[in-house]
Amino acid sequence: MCKVPHTELATTKKDFTTVCCFCNKVLTAHGEWTIPATPLHLDSSDTLSHTFCPDCVKKHYPFAVSEG
Repeated sequence: MCKVPHTELATTKKDFTTVCCFCNKVLTAHGEWTIPATPLHLDSSDTLSHTFCPDCVKKHYPFAVSEG
């Protein structure tokens, strides 16, 4: 798992910062789930969106993943 700079994360003032509820990985602008290289510092105009990364869906909800 690589760590990416905060500037690579999928965050703008108009968008959401998407974070996995289980592992706290963040969705990057390139569609990859990763741990930020530095802690997120959000201001009042930033919006978080919590969901599940693909790895955590497989781990915590294996019945929801189709085989094949």
